[in-house]
Amino acid sequence: MRKIIYYAGAGRKCSLCNCRFATNVDYEAHMETHWKKAKNGEGEWLPAKGDPDLARMLNTVGTLLKGGYRYVLIADGKIIYRTKEQY
Repeated sequence: MRKIIYYAGAGRKCSLCNCRFATNVDYEAHMETHWKKAKNGEGEWLPAKGDPDLARMLNTVGTLLKGGYRYVLIADGKIIYRTKEQY
């Protein structure tokens, strides 16, 4: 089971819209709505400013496998690109 983190005060604000969230679970579920299908039909993308924590991590490690997806930075670090990991 995932650990639920409660954000203090007005909660955490989405960096791409004006929504605010009380918990990390709500925030992460909302962020899924911002991913857009890639033109090639194989992956999805999100502006790096949409998830700065993930962008920083990818800038450090290069590629990340998380939750069934492979994440990488493209376009000089301005876009986070993910593809479903094939098992």
